[in-house]
Amino acid sequence: GDGKWRLVDDYPGNLRVTFKGLDLERLRGWLRGAKPPGGFQITGSAEGTLTIAGPATLPDQWKGRLEIPTLQIGPGGDLAANGSSLALHNAAPIAITMEHNIVKAESARLVGRTTDLSLSGTVNMQQKNPLDLHVSGRLDLATLQDFTQTVSGSGSIETGVTIRGPLSQPQVAGRLDIKNATFALADIPVGVSRANGVILFD
Repeated sequence: GDGKWRLVDDYPGNLRVTFKGLDLERLRGWLRGAKPPGGFQITGSAEGTLTIAGPATLPDQWKGRLEIPTLQIGPGGDLAANGSSLALHNAAPIAITMEHNIVKAESARLVGRTTDLSLSGTVNMQQKNPLDLHVSGRLDLATLQDFTQTVSGSGSIETGVTIRGPLSQPQVAGRLDIKNATFALADIPVGVSRANGVILFD
């Protein structure tokens, strides 16, 4: 990384950080501490560039951009040792911008084995209800097996939902189209087999 600030006025300057081979599990550990036992196991890596510019003493005037040309997400721990394949990767460079406390997802699309999910929208930190996001695409339920041994599934879900409102209580609206879905949890004796239907969120 490299950066420069002028020691005058509100200390205007800029910062540029590049990363390659960033371990996602290690990053999760830095941010959240020790991993709890059980649950989803995720590994992967990312490379990209983060740029920030603006007066150091006025963070609401900062402008930032995060570009991730390569993101790979796969199973971790014993699942990786058992030979599970890479689950998801980005189809195109991911681009996220920040200006005037508004974070915008300009391009964020993950693809995998018959999975194609896209995220767009903004998070406006100046508003009481900052979330305005849209998630759409198709999820292969078999992908869940790549991340945890407690879930088995097949079939697919197609979705188009919006997420709005406060961070603590996001409001979801939209639909899930379930197609020939089979889903079971290891600790629950009842599962779903070959289900078809629609779930509406309001």
